[in-house]
Amino acid sequence: TGKLHESLVALLDGQVEDELLYDAKFGGIVSKNGLSDPQEDFGNGRYNDHHFHYGYVLYASAVLGTLNSTFVVEHGAAVDCMLYDIGYTSNGDSTAVDKIFFPLARYKSWYDGHSFAAGLFPFANGKSQESSSEAVNGYYGAYLWSLVKNQQGG
Repeated sequence: TGKLHESLVALLDGQVEDELLYDAKFGGIVSKNGLSDPQEDFGNGRYNDHHFHYGYVLYASAVLGTLNSTFVVEHGAAVDCMLYDIGYTSNGDSTAVDKIFFPLARYKSWYDGHSFAAGLFPFANGKSQESSSEAVNGYYGAYLWSLVKNQQGG
């Protein structure tokens, strides 16, 4: 668990050069470099592929939380922010709570019946799904993190 713990804590505590930040404009978690350059980090600052990329972090956090319960207590709030970015379900009326805002189901097209990966980038034929397997993994990571956090009492 040493390398996994070291890598996740560095990311979640902002101890990396391209730290994650809360974007108040659109209500989500983005990379610092992605905010300044739309193409940086695969378009992260424009909400591209978040449910893919953050799904891996959620999965890894669930694994680490299972092996090390103090990780959940110490870093659960930061992991929750990534969870809320890709799958927030407690905001049906899309309002800010304590000046923090995450939109309901940012990456889900209820009309098309699937997730979309394109973020704020326009596509001629709507939003792209791109990788259903990565989307499923992202939501599986969200599910596992929720289980671990609830089992740990978080």
